[in-house]
Amino acid sequence: MAKRDSLTHARLLELLVYNQTTGIFTWRITRKGRGCVAGREAGTTSRGYLIITIDYVRHRANRLAWFYVHGAWPEAEIDHRDTIRHHNWIDNLRPATSGENKQNLVGPKSNNKSGYLGVYPHSNGKGWCAQIKVDGTPIYLGIRDNPEDASALYWAAKATHHPFHGAPS
Repeated sequence: MAKRDSLTHARLLELLVYNQTTGIFTWRITRKGRGCVAGREAGTTSRGYLIITIDYVRHRANRLAWFYVHGAWPEAEIDHRDTIRHHNWIDNLRPATSGENKQNLVGPKSNNKSGYLGVYPHSNGKGWCAQIKVDGTPIYLGIRDNPEDASALYWAAKATHHPFHGAPS
């Protein structure tokens, strides 16, 4: 058993109150010298995720929310349906594989040359290619004269292959 999974459901309920509608955790008790004050919101943000430390172990609040409501640790990753890492209300959370969770990406990585997710320059320097990954396998979608049109190919394919996640707003 991993150290983080040694937290019991009873211990979680003893220490925290979880609001399933707002996704907010508050401390149930005051613990001297630990920054835990009854009624105060629990956790700090790290890389967009809410992190709550319990008995010297850091936990992501999305996993704690799942555990709090369902009484068992999630076997898979926990995905935020709206792609916002600190929105932890229970209806916004779903179990997901690592691949499904990566479908949340709606913008290009910092080293992307096109400025568009799923789009890269053709090797001959003429045109832009669109590609999507499905279950870890890259699928070539075609080549277009400009990155905007290649991006449209990508988003059309994403609607088919990754139905939980739409185009950025």
